[in-house]
Amino acid sequence: MNHPASRSVPQDRFTLCWKNRAVDERGHWDKRDLLDTMSVIAQALSVDENIRVSNGFSESDMQQVNFLS
Repeated sequence: MNHPASRSVPQDRFTLCWKNRAVDERGHWDKRDLLDTMSVIAQALSVDENIRVSNGFSESDMQQVNFLS
């Protein structure tokens, strides 16, 4: 829960959770934190989709691409 009394920073009124096999994390964030994070995620998805489409890749192909080589 994100009650005002439990916040380190009063404006951190939003709770963001990340959960998968490697991570189980919950944090209190403010609106700016969420907007910035959404912007980064949107940009990453846009770049990924542009790479996929411009190369004629399927989603399955994209799972196999090694962008570091």
